[in-house]
Amino acid sequence: MLYYLFANGIYYKLQDLIKGELIFLTENEYLLQQTQKSVFDLLNNNPEFEGINNFSSFKDFLIKLVPSQDRSRFSENKYLNFSNFKELYESSKLRKSDIRKYTAEECWFTIRTYIYGYRNNEKLLSKDYQTIVPLKSQRIPLEKYKGIEEIVLSFYEKLIYEEGYWDKLFIIRHLEENKNNIPLFEMVVCDEAQDFCRVELR
Repeated sequence: MLYYLFANGIYYKLQDLIKGELIFLTENEYLLQQTQKSVFDLLNNNPEFEGINNFSSFKDFLIKLVPSQDRSRFSENKYLNFSNFKELYESSKLRKSDIRKYTAEECWFTIRTYIYGYRNNEKLLSKDYQTIVPLKSQRIPLEKYKGIEEIVLSFYEKLIYEEGYWDKLFIIRHLEENKNNIPLFEMVVCDEAQDFCRVELR
């Protein structure tokens, strides 16, 4: 359905019925390639549509917003996605019993969905978790949340602030702190939107 909507958006844009810009965002590169192919197929490979570049992974979209003089902070080999985090976490010097108790999946989800992913300007710590997050959205038990905050959060923050790793939430904070202008779009389509945390959606 999203492919049909976006193909229509491109058609109307070329007819000058949509004045602003439009963009299709995805969470990963493989999905991005599939999306482009599907939308172009819907447009019947008409030469009129060649060269349209309104597709981007969310990570690449954010990187393009960073001023060129700041981009050296965001080298590709330091990009922290879940796969990299899991490998670093499971081979870290943290106690093996803690790594077993707090899985990489739980830690990544808690840190990126709640601690850093829920509020724009400050961390959501365990003392506020149950009062700020609606009950139906509390996917992590409070005791586990506290354990991840006390044991694993400092490991994540060391990766980001001392070892030069970065993730999408770090770029968003960088853009906000440096008051970088975010372009406006007439139409934004986000595939796999359930993978975006609140801060990313905002």
